[in-house]
Amino acid sequence: WSGAVRQSAAAAAAGGDSGGAGSWVWPDGSPVPADAWAQGQPNKPTTVDCAYISSSTGLLYDYSCSYTSYTLCQECSVGKSNELTMAVTVDRETNTIEVVPMCVNNNDYYLTLDGIVLETSPNITRIENVTPGHHEVCIKANYDGEPKTLCFQVIVCSSNFPHWSGEYCFHIGDGPHTQISAENYCLDMSASLPYPMDDLNEWQTAMNAAITDWNNDLDLPWSGATMQSGQNWTWSNGDQVQTTAWATGQPAESESCSVIDSEGLLNEWACSQSRPKVLCQATYSTITTTTTSTMSTSAATTTITTITTITTTAGLVFFSRIYFVQLLRNRLFN
Repeated sequence: WSGAVRQSAAAAAAGGDSGGAGSWVWPDGSPVPADAWAQGQPNKPTTVDCAYISSSTGLLYDYSCSYTSYTLCQECSVGKSNELTMAVTVDRETNTIEVVPMCVNNNDYYLTLDGIVLETSPNITRIENVTPGHHEVCIKANYDGEPKTLCFQVIVCSSNFPHWSGEYCFHIGDGPHTQISAENYCLDMSASLPYPMDDLNEWQTAMNAAITDWNNDLDLPWSGATMQSGQNWTWSNGDQVQTTAWATGQPAESESCSVIDSEGLLNEWACSQSRPKVLCQATYSTITTTTTSTMSTSAATTTITTITTITTTAGLVFFSRIYFVQLLRNRLFN
């Protein structure tokens, strides 16, 4: 079977597709081009609403939907093709947009969004696909018949840092390493031993993911917290270590280095002892291209600027489904 179906009158009215009732459309609502069909196709009565793919030519033949045939499933594959595909249904009665599914493939960076219902204003008539430039995801919306483009900025970790959580990119390396050799190992990668760049709780959550989810051998890796001159505990960036960063009963003030437990909490550790793995932390790199769009609605004019999302993994980029939907809802449809 193919994804091509004959559009019903109800679907045409709800989706606003230009082909109208009886036209053949793909799952994303776009019309099936004439050259997708075998010669003389489609040729069945209007009661025949499905189409199969010829195994020899790859061309379409219309056929009864009740016919039993093989199932072939398709999803976006990673490749250098600058593709953006999004299937959208607009329900005018409930004033919602259903996205099913969405995938972006942009120079080896990949995004999916599936099965999300978004609120919209009464003015929006259709969302269309826009080929993104560089590492952006762009969506086009029609407000009062006028197309407007909204672009989302993508944040990418280096391929040497295939693990991520929140705003942190991580590399797990083999040891053994003392504290100083672990620090030098990370510095050679333009990284550092782990420390909170902003919110301590978010960093501790990231540490929990790093230690418990990614590598079972990553037991008590070195942290970026050390005691300086026998006085104060400081992070790699010079900030003072918060008291809530420590595990219960820590620090014992007997050692000058520290390791991170599975809850993301610090424990003192002798600097000269070795740990079997090293965890290096890097900041994400941000693509600096920005896009600003102004969307006019009946109520007000809304200016929309590039939105930063936090995502990464080796060579691939995944948007957080909930976070991405919130951005769409807050920035596009409110």
